[in-house]
Amino acid sequence: MDSHHRYSHLTIAVAVAIAVLAASWAAAAASPASAAIPHLQWTAIYGPTVNQDQWSDVAMGPGHTVYVCGTQNLGQGTDWLMTVAKFSAGNKLLWATPTIPGVKTWSDGGNGSTGHALAVDNSGNVIVVGSSFAPGGGFAVIKFSGADGHVLWQKDFMLVGPGSAADVVLDSSGNAYVTGTAVGGMSTGQVIYTAKFRASDGKTLWENLLGGPAPGKSQYGRGITIAIDAHRNTYVIGSAMASSTYDAWMVEKISPAGKRLWAHHWSGAFKHSDQPSCLAVSTSAVYVAGNTQTDTLGSYDAVLVKYNLSGRRLWTKQFKHAKTNALVNGLCFDSYGHLLIAGLRHPVSTGPDRTFLAKLTTTGKTYWLRSQASPSNPLGAMAYYDIVKGPAGSMYLSGFEAPSATDTNILVEKRTSAGKVSWSADYGWQDDGDDDAGQLVRNGTTALYVCGEIWTMTTFYDATLQRFKP
Repeated sequence: MDSHHRYSHLTIAVAVAIAVLAASWAAAAASPASAAIPHLQWTAIYGPTVNQDQWSDVAMGPGHTVYVCGTQNLGQGTDWLMTVAKFSAGNKLLWATPTIPGVKTWSDGGNGSTGHALAVDNSGNVIVVGSSFAPGGGFAVIKFSGADGHVLWQKDFMLVGPGSAADVVLDSSGNAYVTGTAVGGMSTGQVIYTAKFRASDGKTLWENLLGGPAPGKSQYGRGITIAIDAHRNTYVIGSAMASSTYDAWMVEKISPAGKRLWAHHWSGAFKHSDQPSCLAVSTSAVYVAGNTQTDTLGSYDAVLVKYNLSGRRLWTKQFKHAKTNALVNGLCFDSYGHLLIAGLRHPVSTGPDRTFLAKLTTTGKTYWLRSQASPSNPLGAMAYYDIVKGPAGSMYLSGFEAPSATDTNILVEKRTSAGKVSWSADYGWQDDGDDDAGQLVRNGTTALYVCGEIWTMTTFYDATLQRFKP
C-alpha cells in the first residue's frame, strides 16, 4: 500500500465542492455502524471537495474538545488549502477554516497551503504549521482562535527559496517552537530551520539554522520533529548531507535563548541513507528512532539511538531484517518508562507489509518484538502509523489492515504490556478502496481519537476523525 492517492489532482468546479461539503457530514450516517466495530463511538467525515481531503494531525483541547488540521485539494494543479477544525466530544463540528487569509508578504503565486502539524494552548487556541501560499511554497506558522477559528496572527516567509514547517510544540506560556525546512540563510542549499515564536503576537524570538556536517560540501538539511524539556531546551531531529553521496541524521539541542548547545550526526555502517523519524526526551536522555540503509538493494533496518543530555551517544540498537524496508513511524514511553517503537516492514521484492512493534528498556534491552501481516487475509498488508501509551504499560496503535489485496481498512488497537492484543477495531468504508488512519491522541480514560482518510468515491478521499472508547 502506498500513499500516492493522498496527493492526486483532479479538476473540479468550486460550486460542486460547496455542495459536497454539506453532503459529506450527512455521509457519516452511512458509514459502518459503531456497534459492529469494537470500541468505536463515532465517526466524522469531512469532504468539502471531490478530490483528496485529509487530516494530518490531531490534538486535544480544553473541555474535552478535539482539533484536527490537514489539507483539502481543489484540483487546480497544486491548489491545496490548509484546513483546521474543532469538534466537541459528542461529534459536533464547532468550527472549520477551509481557507487561510492571503499572504501579506507576497502576492499569491498560485501554489497552495497545507497543514502538517498542530498544537493547542491552555486557552484552546491552536497553532498550525505547514506551508503557505507562495511562489514555490513558504514556511507557515498560523495561530487560530479556539473560540471561532479566526486568525490571531500569521507568519509566512521564505529565507531565499521554498520552505515548509514540519512540527510544532508549545511551552506552558503558549510560545511556539517550530522546525522544518528552509532554503538559503547559509552558504548554499537547504537547511534545518528552527525558531521560537511569541504566543501573543507571533514575534520571532530566536532562529536557528543547521546544515550538513560535511566541510566544503553543499549544505542540505530537513527538520522533521521537535521537542522541548521542562527547562525549555529545544531538541530537533532531521536529515542532512554527510557527504556528496549519502545522508545522515542530525540531532540538535538548542538553549532557551536559541543558542546551539550541540549537534550530533549519525550514519549507519553502509553510509548511504539514514533518516530519523521520531524523538522522545526524558529528564536524563534523548532517544531518536529512524532507519538506516543496509545494502544496495535498498533494504532498511529500524534503529534506535540514545544520547545523554550533553549530546554523547550512549548506545545504538539496530533491528536487522534482511531484504526488508523497516520504517519507524512512532516512538513513546509507556507508563513505566519503557520505550515503545512502532512502524512497518515492507519487503524489498514482493509480499505484504507487516507491522513492526518493539518494547525496550532504557538501556537498550529488547523485551519483545512483534511483526505480523493482516490476520484476516494471508495476502493482505498491515502497518502502524502512530503509538501512544495506555495504563499499566499498555499501548494504543493506529494504522491500516488489509482484508484483501486491493483494500485497506483503518486499524486501531490496544495491546497489553506484553504486546498482546486487548482489542482491535477494523474500520472500512462500504467500498473496496483504501482507508488509512493517521495520528492518535488519548484523552485520559475517556476517549481515543484517530484522524486519517477514507475512500468515499471511486475518485476521491475524505478526511475522517474517529472516537474510540479506550
